[in-house]
Amino acid sequence: MPHKAYKFRIYPTKDQQAFIHQTHGHCRFVYNHFLELWNTSYEEEGKGLNRSIMS
Repeated sequence: MPHKAYKFRIYPTKDQQAFIHQTHGHCRFVYNHFLELWNTSYEEEGKGLNRSIMS
């Protein structure tokens, strides 16, 4: 069975663009926050945090 691929192009409105940028900013903040926690844990204890703790 061959695989099919589709390409889509979206054209968000100005409000949607602002919302997308805001969401990416929140994701970046959360990622960096937990990366810092993981690095701190690794430096202090020699092991990082697991996924369940970060969830």
